[in-house]
Amino acid sequence: GMVDKSEYDAVGDELQRGLKEIERLKKSIEAMVPRTVLNEAEETIQRVQQENQNLHERTKSMVLKEVENSLTAQIERLQALNGTLVPKAEYETLQDDVVRLNQEIERLKRTVEGMVPKVQHVQLEDQHKTCVSELESLRQAALGMVPKEELSRSQQRVNELLSEVEWLKSSVANMVPQPQYAACNEQVLQLQLEIKRLHACMEGMVPRE
Repeated sequence: GMVDKSEYDAVGDELQRGLKEIERLKKSIEAMVPRTVLNEAEETIQRVQQENQNLHERTKSMVLKEVENSLTAQIERLQALNGTLVPKAEYETLQDDVVRLNQEIERLKRTVEGMVPKVQHVQLEDQHKTCVSELESLRQAALGMVPKEELSRSQQRVNELLSEVEWLKSSVANMVPQPQYAACNEQVLQLQLEIKRLHACMEGMVPRE
């Protein structure tokens, strides 16, 4: 059967708000992303893509439900990620947004009980693909990031190496080149041999009168 146009428009508006929420969350995670969260996002993308392949075999009401659940799960994962990267006030605001979206989705579930025309179903599929594309963009952006702890360790190592360089510089200031030392040592040996030779010669001599 058909649903009231205003109800369908409300569904479309909610999906648009979901897309805008994902865009806002994407901008808020321009800080570092832990590798475990990246792996979880990749698994989510694979699952969503598999669900997309099965959309034509399911009823349109189930398609809408899965789209809503997928958006909710994705927003919750992004919210959990942002909780480690953004100020507490923004984190709490995001939690409120998630609660509000969950309540709105429950309202939509109660409203959308019948079927929608095929053309409207195709539009929902297109919006779902847009969500998948946005998530892929987030995944690609996360690939070029590293944890803040790793950067801190690298900086600490640089400082240690700089200290070692300074120590070596101060040590070198009190040293001479190895060739110069060897040449000097060789001269000392030659002089010692000459002294021994002269002593040997003097043992067979007497003072000249």
